[in-house]
Parts: sequence; C-alpha cells; structure tokens
Amino acid sequence: MPAKAWKETLRDTLDDIKLYEESAKEKVRKIIYKCKNNKELFKQLKYNRWTNNSYLCRLMRKYKKHGKTTVNNQIILDPGVYGQFTGKNGNTWLKIPSFTRGKPICVPLNSNIKLQGMLRLILKDGIVFVHYTINQKQYQVCGEQVVGVDKGYTEAFADSEGNFYGENFGKLLSKYTDKVNSRGKARNKLKAIAHKLSERLDTNPKMRKKIDHIYKFNLGTKKLHKNNKKQKALIRNTAFQAVHAIVHIAKEVRAEDLTKPIINKEKWKNYNRKMSSWAKGALAEALESVTKARGSCLRLVNCAYTSQMDSNTNFLEGKRVGDKFYHASGFEVKVFVSQKL
Repeated sequence: MPAKAWKETLRDTLDDIKLYEESAKEKVRKIIYKCKNNKELFKQLKYNRWTNNSYLCRLMRKYKKHGKTTVNNQIILDPGVYGQFTGKNGNTWLKIPSFTRGKPICVPLNSNIKLQGMLRLILKDGIVFVHYTINQKQYQVCGEQVVGVDKGYTEAFADSEGNFYGENFGKLLSKYTDKVNSRGKARNKLKAIAHKLSERLDTNPKMRKKIDHIYKFNLGTKKLHKNNKKQKALIRNTAFQAVHAIVHIAKEVRAEDLTKPIINKEKWKNYNRKMSSWAKGALAEALESVTKARGSCLRLVNCAYTSQMDSNTNFLEGKRVGDKFYHASGFEVKVFVSQKL
C-alpha cells in the first residue's frame, strides 16, 4: 500500500506509546517526591535522560509495563487519502485505497454527512465505524451561582440547595444490573448443559448438532452487546441531562474527587453487585464535559472526611450519625441521603 495510507496509523500508534510513557512518568514523579525529592531526578525524567540512572530505570520498568496490543481492526486516514461521493439514495459513500492500485474500496454510510479532517476506520463484525471530527456545539451560557454537588445512586446528583437531578438514575441502574444478573445465570446454565453434552460425544456423536445449536442460538454475543450498548447510552444520556440542569444555574460546580477506590466494609452480595455497576465514571465525564462546554468552572475536592467536616468552622469537629450531622456547637441538621438499594 502507498505510504499515505498507513503513515497516520503508525503516527497514532507512536503517540499512544508516548502517552503511555508520560503516564508512567507521572507515577514515578510521585515516588520521587515522597522518597528522594531530588531536583536532578526530576530533570532527568523530564528530558528523557532517565535511561542513564539506574534508580529511575528501575521505577520506569515497574510502572511502564511492556505488552502487546490486540487492536488489529483500525486504520487512520488523512484528508489526502480518502474520497467521498453521494450515492443514488442520497447517502455518502467513502472511497479508500486498497491493495490493488487504481481499484479503491467503496464503503456505503448510513448518513449524508460530508466528512472532513482525519478519519478513524474501525472494522467490527463486518461493519465499518467511521470516527471523524466535528466542531464544538454552542450551548447556552452557564448560571451565576456557586453550587456543591454530590454524586448518588438513587439520583444522579444532589446539590447544596437540596435539589435533586436525574431522579430516574437509580431505577435505570438497578433495572440494568438485575437484567444482566438474570441473563448471566441463564447463560451459565445453558453453558453447563453444553459442557455436559460435550463429554458424551464419544458415546453419542449426534450430540454435536445440539451443542452447536446451543452455542449459535443461545450463547451468542451480538444481541447481548447491542442491549448493553443501548442501556449504557441511556444511562449516559441521563447523566448529561442532569449536569446540564446544574450548570444552567451554576457558574462554579464543586464536587468530590472519586477517582481513587473507596475503602469500605464488605457489604451484602446484592449491594456489591449494584455498586460495582455504579456509573460514577459517566457522572464524572458528564461534569467535566458539560462544564467545559458551557464555560462553567469545575472544582474537585478531596472526598476524605467530607462527612465529618463542620461547615461552620471548617474543622473535623462534626459527627455524622446515619442521616443526621451534629455540629461542634451541638446544632443538629439532616443530611440528604439516597434510599436503600
């Protein structure tokens, strides 16, 4: 193939490797700050001279794990490589180079969009997904208040004024997790039946047809992945709608930083299953994306001891008992909490 058809894919791969290395450097910097706090080590790490230092090499080997990628279905195309034209049905057709010179591959799209800029083509289950760049959508400006929000399970967010946003968030999550749980149990039963039948193939070869039927019509993944994708899109849409409602009144949003895992006592099985599917990543993504798009400010605070901080004195003098908070002065207030799972 000509160089133009694969050079952007190679460049994208090298950028990913560079990004992975920079992520490892960030972890090494924290170790240096805690243990050594040596400016010379920081300089060597910044200007890629860490290969000459045995201590930095040891740390980089620890946090920069070498592996092999399994991605083999993507390619990046620059604007000078691909072409496009309109088909008889009015939709856009994409024309990309092939291994045979002068005979490009024509891919029909399900839209009449006019593509521009860099394209990422992903081939999955015989379908070509085209990722392209678009201009940032212009949203309504943000509000004028300073609002503190807390992520929840029953509701997506609760603000410092006592308002709740995304009240159907918990119902969607519970319905999704219960459905996945019941479907998984049924699939495991069918898989166990197929495994038992496979053990009897030596004595009864006719069982092969029944086993193939179970794997083809009962243990497939196309419909499973389609339903999971649809449900996750619905949850993500609810999170973004909730954040838009918050930013509509707030010029500054303050939220807890939940990037680190929360250490807690072991709960019951149903609780762990539902909390493991808690879409706090979708909530964090919605907060970051919407506040940036609408010109609001997002400030993340450390979640440690936030349930014990006395808002009147800003010291750890309060006490949280259930849904009540006791100030140092003895004043009692009620805390907004989500209902039990």
